[in-house]
Amino acid sequence: MSAQPKKKRGILAGIFLVDPWRKLLALGLGFISWYYVSTKITNTKVLLFRVTPVRAGKAEYNANALNIPVPEGFVLWSVNGVPMEKKPKVRILFQGPHNRMQKITEYLRLAVLSERLTKVSKGNLRIEIKAEDLVVPQDPGLNDLIKEIVGPDGRTPAPLVLDFEEYLRKVPFVLGKGETRVVGTACPEGYEIDPDKGIWFTPSQVELSGPGK
Repeated sequence: MSAQPKKKRGILAGIFLVDPWRKLLALGLGFISWYYVSTKITNTKVLLFRVTPVRAGKAEYNANALNIPVPEGFVLWSVNGVPMEKKPKVRILFQGPHNRMQKITEYLRLAVLSERLTKVSKGNLRIEIKAEDLVVPQDPGLNDLIKEIVGPDGRTPAPLVLDFEEYLRKVPFVLGKGETRVVGTACPEGYEIDPDKGIWFTPSQVELSGPGK
């Protein structure tokens, strides 16, 4: 009854123990061949990232986003003509060896080089960004895998057009007729406010801060 199991164990032992060095050599050659092929196979990915403004010099960037380091005194107004309140997105094309492309996912933290945005000024509020202006701050070794910024059609390369606006602080504004809207009322029941006769402001001047546009 025990002869058959012993025979099976003997066969298995023969498979693994007979000429072990040749088997290890074959295994090593197989691994080397696999690694070589994985470095030669080229993969391509096109991923969608939301565009997120951050303050220049910020140490941490948002994931699943193309982070735009906005210079002090300015705000990012639109991306490719899409206002920021509509949450614009951009497609990025990556290309490289299979083994390196495994690190490329939609959770990357991409950023525009801060140096590229130092030209933003009152007289230069539009900046065109190309693929070579993009980096992966947490893993610079992946920078060369960024190949193209893809246009709205999802196929054609196109620059990323960033429009900025100057951020104005504490700008004096005089409250006058037609420049304000009254919300609610404190009038007794049965009465209403006549905006042409019965409204005045004290103080009549306020300070506003925000985009100049």
